[in-house]
Amino acid sequence: MRSICMDFMDICTISEMMGTTASSEPAGWWNELETNIWEDWDLVMYTQVQVWQYSVNKFFNDQDRNASRWLRSFIYNSSTDELCSATAKKYSKLLRNQFESHLWFQ
Repeated sequence: MRSICMDFMDICTISEMMGTTASSEPAGWWNELETNIWEDWDLVMYTQVQVWQYSVNKFFNDQDRNASRWLRSFIYNSSTDELCSATAKKYSKLLRNQFESHLWFQ
């Protein structure tokens, strides 16, 4: 409900991957089908999330990147200290650029 009130629902959608990142243009990586991560989080694959965030970080416009940062801050500030701590432990184990090091991308 808070994401709806803050108008974050659009940011919380991830497009469906078309199965390859062989194209240098990320527009070719995605189709028109979208999944909302709040409503259907269990339908989104880990690799899909990695590639989507990579697309946002490297190819989307400044407004999309700002919205992504706002959402991250919103979620972090809405979480308990215990959840933030557990998330920080998991996050610290990720490679600096998880997507580019992923063999699937090559």
